[in-house]
Amino acid sequence: MSRRHRGKRLLVLGATHYQIPFIEYARAQGCHVITVDWDLSNPAHAHADESHEVSTTDPDAVLALARRIGIDAITTFGSDPAVPTVARVAAALGLPGADVDAVETLSRKDRFRAAQRAAGLPTPEFAVFGAGASADAASAALPGHPRVVYKPVDSCGSKGVTVVEGNAEAPAAALGHAPLHAAARRHALEHSRVGLGIVERYIDGVHLHGDGWLQDGRLVHHYLGHEYFSDIDGTSVPIGDWWPSGQPAAVEAEVARQIEQVAQHVGYATGPVNIEARVDGNGRVVLIELAPRTSGGFNTDIHHRLTGLDFRACVLALACGRDPKAVFRDSAPLTRGIGCNMVVFSRRPGNLVSVEFKPPVRPFIHRWHPVVQPGQRVQPLTQSDHIIGELLLVFPDLETQQQIRHTVSEWLHVQIA
Repeated sequence: MSRRHRGKRLLVLGATHYQIPFIEYARAQGCHVITVDWDLSNPAHAHADESHEVSTTDPDAVLALARRIGIDAITTFGSDPAVPTVARVAAALGLPGADVDAVETLSRKDRFRAAQRAAGLPTPEFAVFGAGASADAASAALPGHPRVVYKPVDSCGSKGVTVVEGNAEAPAAALGHAPLHAAARRHALEHSRVGLGIVERYIDGVHLHGDGWLQDGRLVHHYLGHEYFSDIDGTSVPIGDWWPSGQPAAVEAEVARQIEQVAQHVGYATGPVNIEARVDGNGRVVLIELAPRTSGGFNTDIHHRLTGLDFRACVLALACGRDPKAVFRDSAPLTRGIGCNMVVFSRRPGNLVSVEFKPPVRPFIHRWHPVVQPGQRVQPLTQSDHIIGELLLVFPDLETQQQIRHTVSEWLHVQIA
């Protein structure tokens, strides 16, 4: 195995299950991996060379640690909150990293919406609340919309997100004061580190999700799938990505165009992007989020299997000052296979007894990533860290994929006590 980064002291922010594949890859490439996270009991610490108990959202503390221990590179993998810290610490130490202002704009939902609008792109009507903003501002900005979504501006994993249906209360009720809307506002603010939330018109339609890579301002690679969501207690939590998206080439081309336009507007030139977009009933494309990171969960695993591009290699190369173009040359030719990343979850609380995959699906299992072990407590899927695990599937054709997707109850059995 190539060990291109032998001896590099790499600081990795985050130590959940989702960072383990990247940490193992970086160590295999010769890096001395140092993890930081607020909780030393988190599982990825055990896979690193050394670990420190520091919050990934505290750039001053991470910078102080980095100076004390001496590092050659810093990055994260699939962690939204850690991205601005990585950029700030890299800039302070003169290490490779993305532009701080660009990263902070893309990582904040309110700033991203403003950048979209300034770049001349389609943007859902929205209003920011909290930190002194008037409750009536949301009502004034979103008059007469039957469905809205409340979010913290700086959270991830569906934490603090609530979808409120217009017909749930009297149509004349102001968004800022009706009970369900007020509860949604509080829920969003409870999950915001900066005390700000955003409410925006909910765009009905097909939700596209996937990973991409920007190189010198151009989207040189991406693969979008059709993402589905749960609706437990008014939440909106991803439960599966199915590739390909099923959308026309023109739609995907429009997604790419908008990504490049807003990325160039904010100054994010090279790096990973986690893409979320909606295609409404009229075929209009609207970017929902463009995070300057790889996907959370194990999407990069199935992406590697379906396309041949290993985002771990791209992210590590970028952090260590190596041109990621070399990774693309080594990966060519890239493909677009048929597969899915399906979240296994519970609709009620309890203790996990077992997860069983019955014969119809077994030939198509690429990998099963359990997050909860038998005997451990599970919660209903109201935010993305309540999952039991992720099942990655690869199919020979679309017909097989559709058959498996429509018969989940026949081959998946989750027992909760």
